[in-house]
Formats: sequence, C-alpha cells, structure tokens
Amino acid sequence: MTIVIENSAKTIFHIPLQPFSGKGLNLSENCCVALVMLGNTPIIIDEPEAHLDSNLIAKYLVELVKTVKKNRQIIFATHNANFVINGDSELIHILTMSDSKVTNSCETSIENMDYREQLLSLEGGADAFRKREKKYFPQAVMG
Repeated sequence: MTIVIENSAKTIFHIPLQPFSGKGLNLSENCCVALVMLGNTPIIIDEPEAHLDSNLIAKYLVELVKTVKKNRQIIFATHNANFVINGDSELIHILTMSDSKVTNSCETSIENMDYREQLLSLEGGADAFRKREKKYFPQAVMG
C-alpha cells in the first residue's frame, strides 16, 4: 500500500506503508502516519489513541515519532503512555483540573521521579515504563 500526497509546492510524496498486522492499516491509521511523516512544521495531534489500534501505537508509531521528531516538533494530547514514555518525550505537561474547574499544568520529564505516579496512571503506563527500562537498562527490574 502506498499513500501519495501532493503538497502546495507540487512535491509528490510516495509513502510506502507495510500492513501492521495481518490486516492493512485503516484510513485513520494511514492518515496519522502520513501527517506525522510529512513536513517540518509543528504538528498537534489530539488523542490519537481514540482512533488508532494500541498495537500500532506501541510497535510502529512510537518509533516513527522518535525518528520524525528530530526534524519536527510533535505535540500530543494523549492518555496513552506509549507516546509519552516510549516516544522519549523531552517535555511533558501533566494537566489536572481542580474542584473549582481550574486547569493546572506541571512540567516534568520521564526521569523526574516526583511525577512518576501520574505518568504510571496513563493508559499502559506500567507496561510503557517496563519496555523503556528493558531497552535502556536491561539489567534493571521494575517493581
């Protein structure tokens, strides 16, 4: 399968996509891959996990994001730890809402232990940290 996109400069991009599993990628997955791969301007993606298969996120998109982010700022609003943790996020904003409906934001990083519990509470958080520790610290065992 190939996605062909023509941009405003009339440059045509041919993006070969291999099926992720036994079935091909669906339209949402194809569009997300194309959006992330094309261009070098910042991109904001809101809750991609709402329309994408979690296996695709963990096994394909995270690696794609890690490659593409070298040339492009990618901002995710997500509840999925795979983007945050295994995507090697440099800056994480944790948003919370107070009882008076005021949104609070705290800046952190993956390595900051002060906010580890909040990162672990993300969808797939514990598994994402285990995968990261296995990759970067093969002798370490997460409790």
